[in-house]
Formats: sequence, C-alpha cells, structure tokens
Amino acid sequence: MKKGLYVIVLKSVYSALGVLISVVLARALEPEGFGIYAYFFAIATTCAVFAQAGLPDLMIRESARWHTQQAWGRLRGLLRGYNFVVVVLSMLMTLLLLLLHVTGALQVSEGQTGVYLLSLLLIPTVALSGLRAAALKGLGHIFKGLFPDYIIKSVLFLLLMGIVWVSGAGGAFTPADAMLLYVIAALSAYLIGAYFLFRELPAAVRTVQAVYTPKAWFKSAVPVAVSDGMSVLHVNMGIFLVGALLSAEDVGIFKVALQASLFAAFALSGIKLYLAPRSAKLISENKLPELQALAVKSARLVFLASLLIIAGLWLLGQFLLGLVYGEAYLPAFVPLLILAAGQSIGAYFGASADILMMAGFEKYIAWVKALAVLLSFVLALLLIPAGGIVGAALASALSYALWCLALGILVRIKVGIRVSAFGI
Repeated sequence: MKKGLYVIVLKSVYSALGVLISVVLARALEPEGFGIYAYFFAIATTCAVFAQAGLPDLMIRESARWHTQQAWGRLRGLLRGYNFVVVVLSMLMTLLLLLLHVTGALQVSEGQTGVYLLSLLLIPTVALSGLRAAALKGLGHIFKGLFPDYIIKSVLFLLLMGIVWVSGAGGAFTPADAMLLYVIAALSAYLIGAYFLFRELPAAVRTVQAVYTPKAWFKSAVPVAVSDGMSVLHVNMGIFLVGALLSAEDVGIFKVALQASLFAAFALSGIKLYLAPRSAKLISENKLPELQALAVKSARLVFLASLLIIAGLWLLGQFLLGLVYGEAYLPAFVPLLILAAGQSIGAYFGASADILMMAGFEKYIAWVKALAVLLSFVLALLLIPAGGIVGAALASALSYALWCLALGILVRIKVGIRVSAFGI
C-alpha cells in the first residue's frame, strides 16, 4: 500500500493542477470561449482513446506478464506492435475528422476552425502517451509512467499560459491559443516519457528478435477497446449533447461542474493506478484472498474520502465557484453536486473494472459500459431539453451509478471476490 499512497499523492497533485488549469482557462476565455475549447478538446481526446484500441490496459497486463517471465522477445514485439497499431489508428482518426470538416458533415464555424484543427494534433500525441505510460506501469515503474503526463505536461501548460498572458502577445487570449499551448505541453511530456521508457527497458529487449502474436492481441483488444471507448464517451457525452442542444456558454459551465466533481473520485482514481498492475500480479499468482483484502480496504478508504468531499462541496461549493471561477459559473453548483454524488457511487464499488480487466473478463466490461453509454444518451436526450445542464448531470450520474453497480456484481460472480466498501 505504500506505493499506492505515493501514487495517490501524485494523483492529488495532478488533480490540483487540473483544477488550476481549468480555473485559468475559465477566467481567461470566459464561459463561451471555455466551452469552445472544452468541446473540441473532448472530441480530440475521445478519438485518441478510440485510436488506442484498448491497448494501454492490455499493455499493463501483458508487459507485466512477459517482464516477470523474462520473455524479452514477446515484450519487444508487444511494444513495437502496439505502437504501430496506435500510430496507424491515430492517423486514420485524424483523417476522418478532417474529411468530416471538409465535407461539412461536422459543422465548425469559421472562427472555430483554428482551434479545431489544432485539436487534431492531440489525437496521436495523447494516444501514444497513454501507451507509453502503460508500458512503464507494466514494468513496475508506475511513478515514472505517470509523472510526464500528470506533472510535466500540466506544469508546462500553466507556464506557457502564464508567459503568453504576461507578455500580452497577440491581444486577447483565445481558445486557439490555449489549444496550441496544450499541444506543445502534451508533445513535450510524451518525449520525456519516451526517454523514461527507453531507460527502464531491460537491455535484452533492445537486441532480441521481436515475437508478435497478433491474433491474441486482436482477440483481447476488441472488447477492451470497446470498454475504454465507452468510458471516455460516457464522460464526454454530456459535453457533446450540451454543445449540440444548448450553447457554447452552457458547455463551459457544464465543463466546470464536471471538472470540479472529479474531486469526489480523486482517491479512487489514484489508488486504481496502483491496483491495476498489483491486481494483475495477484491474479496471476492466484492470491484471491489477498486481492480481496486489498480491494475492500481501498474501496472503504476512497468511499469515505468521497463522502467528506461531497459534504465540503455542499457546504462551500457555491462560494468556491464564485470565488475561484467567477460569478458567471455559479449555475454549475447543482450539476456539480449531482455529478459528485455519481462519483461517490463509483468510489463505493472500488476498482471493479480494473480487477475484471486483469482477470481477463474484459468482454463483460465492454457490454456494461456500452449499455451505460446508451442509457446516458437516452436520458440526456430526455432531460437536457427540459432541465438544461442539470438534466445532463442527472443523465450522467444515473447511468454511471448503474454501471458501477453492475461491475461490482460481476466481480463477485466472475472473480469470486467482494470489492465494494461495505457489501456486494
């Protein structure tokens, strides 16, 4: 658990930096500009996850496996093969979005074209960064796997925004400026992370002949790709539909609520970064009682932490929104509480999805998440026209709650252990 606490600290710092970034962007761009940035950022990052094709999760599991067995040829084949697939898929996703723009199938106003085109550069950068981080985590270097994207990218982005803001170059700070600076920060973090991976790879991996097993990769990758894609689609569903049915200003306010609600899950997201590789190891060693004890203890910790955070948001959330983001973002308060409540349910069921993944039940995760996204979409279409961003928050929270419940039950049935905080 000591390593897990280090990772939670890292995740906490990352969350704090994320909030600071969102505050700076929200104040610099104001609700409409922030909404434009958030909308295209969501499109690019969603496409990046689809371009990863579920391979980062498999990279953690398989790299840990081949590293433990010292199967260096398979490990080299894994690294080269997965990177090739992600590069090709990233290019295809980028070309598809360009085609949609050129043909007019995706409506982008003339003033938004610059930020849209810049956002496309994030697809290969984000996709490859996730794969690189997964390789380091699978090799046991969790901290080094996370540090470039969690700290280097965030700090560099803030520094670049500060330099541009202080210099006053080009007049007003625009969504296109923000997207360009984020692309620079993301690319820099990827290159630093790639250097970390090069340094940590066993020397034998660089010289041995690569062994490829594409059939096995494809069989496992398809359900994992669906699962990961559904996860990011569910997170961004509200942003997409608020952008389609309401206004850019509403997108900016909803994005603030979404960002702030993640505080209720920061402990869970932090401990999961440690539990995923740890679960893979315990499952491979058939140490299920030890895995259950670790999972339950972690779930209790993160659930109680989430309840304390929600209580704090209920008491101080409105005041903090006005103080930190500005009066224009006060309508985010009720959606924030709703979304945070949904996050606390996820914390209650702990790392269910990660344990199912590491146990090889990825197809069940894919089905559950696909149904959750469908439910979120239907609920959002029904609730947003009547309730605005409050309806979007309700749709997201309800579908997420059912998703987490289903995964908790599946762990009990398929793996044979209990992972929730106080039951199931």
